Amino acid sequence: MSTPSKTEQYVCERLLEDLVQGERGVDVALVATVDGLHIASAARGESAVDPARFAAMASSLLALSARLAADAALGASRSVSIDTESGRVLLMAIPSPTRPRVLLTLSSASATLGALIVATRQCAEAIASRVAG
Repeated sequence: MSTPSKTEQYVCERLLEDLVQGERGVDVALVATVDGLHIASAARGESAVDPARFAAMASSLLALSARLAADAALGASRSVSIDTESGRVLLMAIPSPTRPRVLLTLSSASATLGALIVATRQCAEAIASRVAG
């Protein structure tokens, strides 16, 4: 397990705050280790989300998607999207040879899926280039 540094936590917090403030409909953004350890999170206003619990679920879901994709011979899993009646959950892998991470966003139903995917991917790439190497 790769323990996040204070620098990684700080950089992730800033990038997540930018994502939440800059993308309409994104209510919560969170980064976790692939082991399920919460690194950083940001929320629009008050949030009932327990970051530690969601970090654990995010890493588990992304691991399940990786196994499913591998068993189906589809290659590496990059993301998982859950569409519900009142919003969306988007999980995205932050690849790194030594410190892979998971990015989770929770959004309202008003968020456009395409814009959400692009914004989340850009945030994941920014995290990867700054701290996950």
